[in-house]
Amino acid sequence: MYLSCPNCGSDSDVLFDKSRGEFICLNCGLVLMERVVDLGSEYRAYDREQYLERARDSPLMTSHPIEPPFKDYSGKELDRFKFFRLREIDRRVKSSVFERSLRRAIRLINGITLPLYIKEEAILIFKKACKHKLIRGRRVRDVVAACIYIACREYRVIKPLKEITTCVQGDYKSAAKAFRLIVHTLNLKLPQFSIRDLIIEYAYKLKLEKDVVVKAIDIAQRVNVKSARNPRSIAIACIYIASILNEGRVLQRDLAQVSGLCEVTLRNTYKEILQTLKLSR
Repeated sequence: MYLSCPNCGSDSDVLFDKSRGEFICLNCGLVLMERVVDLGSEYRAYDREQYLERARDSPLMTSHPIEPPFKDYSGKELDRFKFFRLREIDRRVKSSVFERSLRRAIRLINGITLPLYIKEEAILIFKKACKHKLIRGRRVRDVVAACIYIACREYRVIKPLKEITTCVQGDYKSAAKAFRLIVHTLNLKLPQFSIRDLIIEYAYKLKLEKDVVVKAIDIAQRVNVKSARNPRSIAIACIYIASILNEGRVLQRDLAQVSGLCEVTLRNTYKEILQTLKLSR
């Protein structure tokens, strides 16, 4: 704004006092204008995220919702594909990286059939992982799979990580790395599944008879294999031996599929248990 003092004719020494809203001539002290409204921003932003967080719409501006048949404020029809594309771009621009990742994580978690309390726990773990910046350089799908697996472990719900990774279409190795990183960073103490719980869970999925389950639990209590052996492999090996003793052989392929292990692991554990119990094949 160009102002000149009508008293002394100065046009260069004019000061604007923000606290009072006045233009003052520095030569003679004459108040040129008063009660001027400052149209500048009410905040200071140093990056785009701060600007989007602190900015707000003018109260004089009104919005018109775009609804089917997809017409703008003037009544002009919009292309359906172009409308959804523009809405998605607008949503991505206005949201931060954390909000986009969280929204995608919630969508993935809700797509899996799990109890509500496990889903809520998985979302909470994902938020903590984002707070510690553990999702940088990793796909959201892999981190979500790790969070769901941790939530299942905390509530003692048996669901293999490989199965969860398949449901969210992630990578198993990346999800396993994310799982170890989250557990180590957040210092989580996860309970271990007992062999008895695993036997009951696998027998339920395979629809086995009660006699097979009781026999498998009895074998698991008598067996003494090396501690490095995976509890899941011991559980399916006990079920396999119990099914043979009850003349109701279960396929190794089905046991490996339900436990997320390979058939070679099943056979090695099966041989080790036979040697420990001194049973004949």
